[in-house]
Amino acid sequence: RTERLASVRGWAEQKTVIDYIESKEDLKPVAFVVAKQITDIMGEDKVLFKRIVLLAQENKKDEIIQIVNDM
Repeated sequence: RTERLASVRGWAEQKTVIDYIESKEDLKPVAFVVAKQITDIMGEDKVLFKRIVLLAQENKKDEIIQIVNDM
């Protein structure tokens, strides 16, 4: 049962990040915020953080959402 609850909680966090990404017209000003939100869920990963920052600066929402969905 604990495993099921953990996955539900994880999904809620993922959904929150996705909703935040979709609510923004341009991700460039919040690139570091988005990267921090995702690495907080997935665990600290400097390579992933940099990748997300670069994608956010290019406003590539679909690619970032795909990363979140693949968690």
